Amino acid sequence: MKIIFISLIFIFSMSNVVVYSQKLGFGIGFEINQTLFRQYSPDVTVPFENPHNADISLGAYFMGFYPLSKKLILNIKPGLTILKTKSEVTSDITMNYFILGSEIGYFINKSNRLNIGLEYSYLIEMLKSFHSPPSDFTFFANNRQSINPTISFEHQWDKNWTTHLKFTYFTKDLFNSGALDAAGNIVGPVKVTPYTFALGFNFYASPKPHKVKKAFAKV
Repeated sequence: MKIIFISLIFIFSMSNVVVYSQKLGFGIGFEINQTLFRQYSPDVTVPFENPHNADISLGAYFMGFYPLSKKLILNIKPGLTILKTKSEVTSDITMNYFILGSEIGYFINKSNRLNIGLEYSYLIEMLKSFHSPPSDFTFFANNRQSINPTISFEHQWDKNWTTHLKFTYFTKDLFNSGALDAAGNIVGPVKVTPYTFALGFNFYASPKPHKVKKAFAKV
């Protein structure tokens, strides 16, 4: 709850800064994400299969952006996101994150932008369930914090709205799990590290995207 409170204060502060700056803009957005997992273990010498299947979840964030030049823009995104995995042989996992993303966007043309950035993620809570109510698994997390590279492609299709496709690569493993060898036997433990693909929908409230070009002219 403390991290959520801090994030809300940050969002409120950014909103007040925007009011006093003509070059700053702000907006909100949400994402539909799919979480995949890679597994590694130096102690398991036989081939093994990943028992964690991809699942769909959601995230929401605030956006503050600043034009750097006619082609470049800086975007800051604090928010909350949920990652999920499901499995038929081990526990389903739900991970609730506070995120703080920063990215540099390059305008390919008037409607399309390529964004490259880094995203700080903090694990607020991790829950597991296996044919039972969820239980708190946060204490067993290997790494609750990480800084992850991101890349996205964003398209503006309305005066206020854009969509993006984003890939996030987690740099640290999250938890240990069992895996299955070719005979269906459980082996491990193996380290589990997520990576995500997301479809985002963004609403730019001020200045509207079609007015960003005028802001660039003042830089």
